[in-house]
Amino acid sequence: MTKLISLCMIVKNEEKVLASCLESVRGLVDEIIVVDTGSEDGTISIAHQYTDQVYHFEWQQDFSAARNESLRYATGKWILVLDADEYVQNTDHEQIRQMLYQHNDPRTNGFTIKIMNFTGDGEDETKITESPGARLFRNDPSIRYANPIHEQLRSNKGALHLPSLEFTIFHTGYTREIMQQKNKSERNMTILKAIEPNRSNDPYFQFILGNEYLAAEQTEQAILSFQLSYQGSKPADEWYFHLLDCLITLEIQEGYYQSAYTHIQSGIQYRPNHADYYCLKAILLDTLGFWETSILEFKKCIQIAEKAEKNGIPYWVIKPTYGKIIPYQMLGEIHRKKGDLANAFSYWIKTLQLQPKNYRLLQQLIDHLLVSESSEDITKVMEQIYPCSVAMNTMLLFKMALLTGQRPLVQFYRDHIDRFGITVPFEDEVVYELLNNRFELLKNDTYPSLPAHIAIAVSLISSNAAYAQIAQDQPDICLQLFEQAMLIMQNREQNAILLLGKEQLLAQSLLFLWKFQHHDLYFTLLQRMADSRTLNLLAESFYRIGRTNEALDLYSLLLDNQVLETEGLRTVGQWYLNMGETKEAYAFIKASVESNPTIDLLGRIKENYSSEEDKELLHLWYSHYPNLRDFSIH
Repeated sequence: MTKLISLCMIVKNEEKVLASCLESVRGLVDEIIVVDTGSEDGTISIAHQYTDQVYHFEWQQDFSAARNESLRYATGKWILVLDADEYVQNTDHEQIRQMLYQHNDPRTNGFTIKIMNFTGDGEDETKITESPGARLFRNDPSIRYANPIHEQLRSNKGALHLPSLEFTIFHTGYTREIMQQKNKSERNMTILKAIEPNRSNDPYFQFILGNEYLAAEQTEQAILSFQLSYQGSKPADEWYFHLLDCLITLEIQEGYYQSAYTHIQSGIQYRPNHADYYCLKAILLDTLGFWETSILEFKKCIQIAEKAEKNGIPYWVIKPTYGKIIPYQMLGEIHRKKGDLANAFSYWIKTLQLQPKNYRLLQQLIDHLLVSESSEDITKVMEQIYPCSVAMNTMLLFKMALLTGQRPLVQFYRDHIDRFGITVPFEDEVVYELLNNRFELLKNDTYPSLPAHIAIAVSLISSNAAYAQIAQDQPDICLQLFEQAMLIMQNREQNAILLLGKEQLLAQSLLFLWKFQHHDLYFTLLQRMADSRTLNLLAESFYRIGRTNEALDLYSLLLDNQVLETEGLRTVGQWYLNMGETKEAYAFIKASVESNPTIDLLGRIKENYSSEEDKELLHLWYSHYPNLRDFSIH
């Protein structure tokens, strides 16, 4: 029987991911063709477990040449192309095969398939971008790849007709870990630089060059390449909206706000029924401190997503998270900053229901709930998202609870862990024992490492320097801080010079002592060891976890001693605004602008003061940001 689908791959040193890729196509393809370009690990051996069609091809700094070599061996009617760090969805395989069997439109050269690219730290749904790829096409000698890198399908018979196909490929190769392991940026840049003189005016080339600069964290070069690409690109180009997304994101990040806004408006014009550019607009507005307007734009994203879902159509162009996940989380954060915790909790819970792996947000929610809710009430909220019938949920919530220092909450999840028989990691066991004032674990001679601030705090509580010496980062510095703290506890003089540059670590350690209710130790070190910089950092930490009273006590102390820093001035000013006391807020905001104005004060001033009141503040602010004097949002 004639083969229907041939999988064609090129590989090199892919032993960690190749099996997952090949397992994913079981039942979908009829033959597997693997062309190896010089593997030095177990890649070839793994490939032979799935196919006898494994071939060698000498690498020529040209991906198209290697791709075309793999196509040469295909005998199926259709060709599917995957990379080793990709895998296909595990459903609808038979439906795809039936469709291809029955497809008889000679105009169709192939199909574009949705590719979901993981770009963060692992397969994290917060860092996914969607892109279409021509990955399934007819086995036709006239169809071959062109371009040495970011190769594209071409036909010597004219333009390809490639309708979209409802199928998904997942790509993990852009995660930070993989990029670093395989040194992809350096490899890709070598190829690009070799062909750059002949492609400098090519908008697609400038787009992929910008992506490589971005991966290499060369931001200014990335923006320049994206701008050159944008000048020559059209909305009909398949890369156009990815380009626009990259360019806007970098412009917001690097402070090119007017240009970002112009490009956002362009995106909205071309894609008015998708959430992406409204979300980017809302992010820009939040960055500039226009919270009220930002809220409206984020809500618009949610409305677009909900309407599209009812009609069964996509609500995004580039990132699914632009529709609900990012808006929910940002709305929660804005309401937190406004002092509206009830709405903040509502939006954070909605975010976590869609994105349960957002552990930083989960910790933030638990910290803030503890200010006003009992441990019992918090466990009920958590049960809605992370049911304790799932063993790993109990371990996750146990670790999160440990960071709060709240014994009833910790014990609730510890009891569940014990029922499941889960082994608790050493770091968590140490903290748990400390929470219960048990020190048996502290008497061992050897220990695994601990986070630096925990290592310091444990050393202080136990008067045991061994813990400071096993800090995961900078054990020498941790030991110095411990020794200085012990001098203070013994009423001896400390060496203040040794504390310079270590304020953040000391503030984290003090916060840990406070959370774990070692208040005598906390207040002694606070009064006798912490300098003004440490106190400012500690106050901000309290404010970020919802402990407003503790933060305001420190802010008051710093204000009395005239050492309240810019961030604290801004935070206190916003607190007064949240209380509706605009006159009291005015002095702090003005002091913040005079000290070191941040970009978000523009919106805070404009949204909270009349034209006469804000005239002086804006004049001061614009003296630091003259390029934004004419910036306007319609």
